[in-house]
Amino acid sequence: MTGELAACETETRPFAEGKSTAFDTFWEVDDRFHEAVSRAARLDLLPGILAEQRVIARRCTITRSHDRFAEQAQEHLAVISAIRRGDADAASAAMAAHFDNVRARFLGWLGR
Repeated sequence: MTGELAACETETRPFAEGKSTAFDTFWEVDDRFHEAVSRAARLDLLPGILAEQRVIARRCTITRSHDRFAEQAQEHLAVISAIRRGDADAASAAMAAHFDNVRARFLGWLGR
């Protein structure tokens, strides 16, 4: 596992345990996680694609009313754990689940 992913793991763990934080603070941690995973997977085009999608997501100001990010952080840790074990299939499945859950959370927030 890269040092970058290890740093993401350390930075993410408090949020997975329920630490409250400002949206913008978690968003920066979230950015670093996605960039680190993209680089670890050698998916050179993915950071640009994610950046475009995140600009759109960030426009959704409803998400800024949240200060707890345990679910997202736990999903990030599941991806990092799979990478640490060298289990590409589990890492792929964990990332797919994360993307599905992000979509469901956004739709849930918008549906309120």
